Amino acid sequence: MPEQVLIRYIGKKTVKTDNVCGTKTVWNGNGDEQAVDAGHAAKLLRHVDVFEVADGNKAPPGNSQTAKQSVERLDALREEAKSLGVDVKGTWREERLLKEIEAAKATKADGNGDEQSNA
Repeated sequence: MPEQVLIRYIGKKTVKTDNVCGTKTVWNGNGDEQAVDAGHAAKLLRHVDVFEVADGNKAPPGNSQTAKQSVERLDALREEAKSLGVDVKGTWREERLLKEIEAAKATKADGNGDEQSNA
């Protein structure tokens, strides 16, 4: 079973259905918490005015600390990829992000090497 993250809805609707990831998860108003896969959590948490990681007393299935770290790692990788000029797609998993980052760094290194040899 994929790692789960407990996500709290902090928006204004009385009922919120996930329309970001297509999971059909339903939150019953502000403050409701639901467990979602870590990959989906990363996408939901980009909407800071609507979702947050629940700090809660409810423990989701799996290791929630590991899942939170996974979300943070995915976000960091997305930021690194964007900083290298990669057009990041929201659903990319860690493996794809690492591959794209490596390719962007190699391209940049090749470009820098060319510039140095032409100087």
